[in-house]
Formats: sequence, structure tokens, C-alpha cells
Amino acid sequence: MRQVKLTLITIVSILFILSSITYSVTFTLSDEGILMLDCNNDSKNYPKMTSKVIARRNIQGPGVEFDIQYFGNEPPHNSMYWCSSAEKGEGLLKNIDISKFDGFGLEFKILSINGSKAPDTAGPIIVGSLINRKTSSFAYRPMTIGLANEASKSAISITTTDADVIETIGFVSNIPSWWYNEQKPNPWDPQGSVITLLVKPLENTTVIPYQKDISENTKVPVFGSHDVENIPHRPVSRWTKALFPLLVFPICCVGFLFFIFWIWMLIDCLINEPSEGNDKIVWVLVIVFTHWIGALIYLFLQRPKRKAKYGR
Repeated sequence: MRQVKLTLITIVSILFILSSITYSVTFTLSDEGILMLDCNNDSKNYPKMTSKVIARRNIQGPGVEFDIQYFGNEPPHNSMYWCSSAEKGEGLLKNIDISKFDGFGLEFKILSINGSKAPDTAGPIIVGSLINRKTSSFAYRPMTIGLANEASKSAISITTTDADVIETIGFVSNIPSWWYNEQKPNPWDPQGSVITLLVKPLENTTVIPYQKDISENTKVPVFGSHDVENIPHRPVSRWTKALFPLLVFPICCVGFLFFIFWIWMLIDCLINEPSEGNDKIVWVLVIVFTHWIGALIYLFLQRPKRKAKYGR
């Protein structure tokens, strides 16, 4: 009876732990979605921003290139909050359901400053993916990129959100004037600069807007010499189309077998592992938190010892 009670307590504890585990699910914007960003989001909390996008290009492959002009290196000329907003611009991305996600991410790479790729052209910039939250109009996770070396040219920014629908979404690109003082002069031209920034969707991440969110007649305004109408999605190769259905079934079968094996080892441990000491609880936690790896370790390491000692 005592063993049964301990087993029930252990099961309840495991279920409580599992119920408290949360999984981060991030989404990103497609190239189409990035092109739908259309305004600099200044508000009462931010001074009137003069920076502007003077050109953007949907390049071959993933990502959109932006030419951003700053009219100085101090506020309000050094900030760009480029977005799709429910309050300004066309709002082409507003009200899309994002309730099943808890993060929004983009990848950034600086390509040039004033047409130059030289490391000493200017200082770094602050970039970040921008998204609204329930408690604030928007937030972003700042990342630093620059031309100093190849490793520092790109960064990924993932900003958490608890919003149910999109109200404001986009990215930030700022010259960090607050880094500089008399002892450390601002390396950016006080008369202004133009940077070329590549903004890309995250790889292996859910992409929005979904096809159903894009009207067949949607026109995406593009500043500069190019206009984009009815942007086509990049085609899927015939090999992907042919192999994907063939791989799904065996992968699902293998995953199901691993799951059954994990359940079997967990039940075996709960029922047959002796309750003396802490071994039972330790092995249960190992199996629960390391899944099939812990189950394999238990099968080959602990289970033979238990069967040899207790005969079960």
C-alpha cells in the first residue's frame, strides 16, 4: 500500500511538472511581410523621427535590402522604427492572429555605410525585431551590428510577446548616440548617413503572413525604382515535393515508437523500481526530463541491476 501511495504521489508530481513546462514558439515575417512595413513609428513617447527608408529591394533569395537615410547622429535624426502599424500607414499586417506564438524574430546584416564596406566607415548600429505586447504599444530586443569584422555584421533578434493579434510589427535601426561623449566622440557623420541593411526571415521558423492573409490584389509599395505587385512565393523544388510525403510517414513512425518506448520505461520505473532511498524519484526525473535518452540510459544501466537484485 505504501508503495502504491508513493507511486501515485510521483505520478501527480510528474504531471504537475509537465503542466508547468512552457515551450517557446517564434514566428517571423516572410519577404512579402517585410515589404509590407511602410511607416516610421513615432509616438508621444518618442520625438518626431526624421530618418526614412529611401529604397528597398526584394533580392534574389531570402531577405529585403533597405537603404535607410539618417539626417544626423543625434535624436531625433538617428532612429528608425520601421513597421506596419494599426495607427499609421496602410496597416497591411494588422489584426493577424499571433496568439499561439510568444516571440517574433528577424535576422539583420549590415551591408554598407554611405556606400562603403570599410571597417572604419562609422560605428555600429542597434537593430531589433519590434512587436506589440498586451502591456505596451511595442518592444524590441536590441542587438549590435557593424562593419568592424565579419562576425559582427549580422545578428538575430527575437522579441517576446503575449499579444493576441498584430497591432505594430517591424524592426528598429538606430545610431546609438547615447554611447558617445566628449571622451568618446560619435564616429557617425553629424550631417547624416545612408546605410544598407539586409532584413531576413528567420530560418526554420513559422512565417507570416500566411498565404490567406495576402489578398490576390495586394499591392506592396516599394520605395525607390521598383514596384512590387502580386509578389510570387519562391517555388518549391520538385525533389522537395517528391520526397517530403515519403519521409513524413517513417519519421512519424519512428517518433511514435520512441514515445511508446519512453512511456514503457517510465511505467516500468514507477511500478518496479524499489521505493527505498531516492533512486526511484531520481530515475523518474531523469526519464521525464531527458525523454528517450534517459529511457535508454535506464534500460541499459539501471534496469539490469534492478532485475538482478530484485528479480523484477
